[in-house]
Amino acid sequence: MPARIASSSFLGVPAQVARSRRIYTICSSSVPSRKVFHSRSSLLADFDDQHPLAPILRSNASWASSKQTSNPELLSSLASGQKPPYLWLGCCDSRVPESTLLNQDPGQVFTHRNIANIISHGDLSAQAAITYAVTALKVKHIVVCGHTTCGGIAAAMGPSRVGGVMDTWLAPLRELRSKYDSELTNLSSKERNELLGFLNVKRSVSVVRENPDVIAAEKGRGLTVSGCMFELGTGKVKLVDVGESGSEKRTRDAIFGT
Repeated sequence: MPARIASSSFLGVPAQVARSRRIYTICSSSVPSRKVFHSRSSLLADFDDQHPLAPILRSNASWASSKQTSNPELLSSLASGQKPPYLWLGCCDSRVPESTLLNQDPGQVFTHRNIANIISHGDLSAQAAITYAVTALKVKHIVVCGHTTCGGIAAAMGPSRVGGVMDTWLAPLRELRSKYDSELTNLSSKERNELLGFLNVKRSVSVVRENPDVIAAEKGRGLTVSGCMFELGTGKVKLVDVGESGSEKRTRDAIFGT
């Protein structure tokens, strides 16, 4: 319902003056007086064996019960807050669940995942996660982790477009492919994909290191940034060489740290 001009007695301002000054108020008759209250029980839903989420909800109930027995302090401590030492920037591939493969309990690894673990300056989601993890959670270590047989890497190495927004998303990988074309050309398909995966981790680590909050935390409290590659065939996480020289670090700090 459109707003109506207040009566002449409202705040002592005559109606005609209110009109001339474009002072508008909403009359009480135009605002519904009904109030809605939600209780926790009214927002929860029951489920039965026919519900599509029944298998994983039953599995969750079993997990929660086992944790209450084996580590009763864990769940209560999680309810009081989090202080994870690690920020994991990885791929959203279902085969790379960070807490599982690192054998960590909930609360240890703050996570941001996307297709092919591509970290870009203009990705507000990734940059927000990095800033929050560094400035609010005070994580001690940032890990950028790729993995073998990555579908995003394979798509970027493919001969044709994927279609839709995926081509925009994979553009940084195709830029790497173009930059290192001479090194990639003579390799087998598997070797090309693995090399591009390593190069993508190194590129993403560089982007993370250029975040001003990361630079400040490196200087102020010894925050580290590392690159890793998860080998699906072996289950092992391997370190990627992402070292930088002293002069490279000084240049980075001078350009991005201000």
